[in-house]
Amino acid sequence: MGVKFTMPKSVPVSLVNLSCGGQIAEQLNIENLYHIVQRVKWVQIGTTQFKVDDSIILCSLNGGRPSQFGMVVDIITCQGQLRLICKLFRTKFFNKHLQAFRITNRESVCHLAISPLELPNFKVYSAHDPSFIRPIGTDFYVTSKTEISQLV
Repeated sequence: MGVKFTMPKSVPVSLVNLSCGGQIAEQLNIENLYHIVQRVKWVQIGTTQFKVDDSIILCSLNGGRPSQFGMVVDIITCQGQLRLICKLFRTKFFNKHLQAFRITNRESVCHLAISPLELPNFKVYSAHDPSFIRPIGTDFYVTSKTEISQLV
């Protein structure tokens, strides 16, 4: 039995048109990059809602590398499976005064397709600048009550 999720009406899109289309094809054993998958703006799993261009999550990386924060930039469903496509950020440091991680855009854009079941924790973080408004620059903060050991 798979994980149940709720989502709005989907829009068909070809894997070849996605930033992580090849990665998703490999994960789901799809041989044709012109395979059609479904794109949605948000998905709710239990009480957690992931929204495109709004939700920041902690992404596990392969090879024992530290986890990174990623912005959900696309949500894809195919064959009853779900993938969150995330734009990864670079973590600079944990600011104890603000109780927040300072993160920044990477020099080169890096995307990762990840199943929600592979997340190190099932939390959605929000980003803000030091005055606690939505960020407009390249550096911003992600609040967390404690340092996250996977980032160190």
